[in-house]
Amino acid sequence: MRYADLQQMGLTLDQIDKIAKEDQIVDGKDAQGKDFYRPATVVDYLPSPYPNTLIAKSVNEGKVPLDFSRYGMGMGQQADYIMAILMGYQNPPADFKSDQVGMVYNRYFPGHQIAMRSPLTQDSVKYTDGTAATIEQQAKDVTTFLSWTAHPHLIERHRIGIMMVIYMTFIAILILIVKRKVWSNVK
Repeated sequence: MRYADLQQMGLTLDQIDKIAKEDQIVDGKDAQGKDFYRPATVVDYLPSPYPNTLIAKSVNEGKVPLDFSRYGMGMGQQADYIMAILMGYQNPPADFKSDQVGMVYNRYFPGHQIAMRSPLTQDSVKYTDGTAATIEQQAKDVTTFLSWTAHPHLIERHRIGIMMVIYMTFIAILILIVKRKVWSNVK
């Protein structure tokens, strides 16, 4: 996903440019063979939070985190599933026994164990409209964003689908009228 795609969410190019410039993008190698960084622009892809899988594994209990932007695409209730995972972090029941070291209890994850720590913490985001940054509110926002990234053109596809239904209905009525006119003389 490119920064410019955020326009579909209602952000202006100036807002997107400001967001993009907060990130550094690898733009080739310097004379010593080290990565050369530059501020991101609106045409760049959003970077991964980890430079490589080794760092991702070291930070996440030896596991590469799931890409939730694509994870739920094949599931019928993707948004509900992602929301449940984000809201499912809690202290394990007294009788719960983890079968792996470093796993975290999650009420909704299969087997109730997940290697990913809770990505959300209370008041970790400041909303400009004064909305309380509860974990539930953040989970709703993340879920909405991930659903959109999985299907960024969904609204446009729905609009085209409705227009096609209207068009096909018009054609069917027109065909019915022509049929009655052509066959009106036949008994």
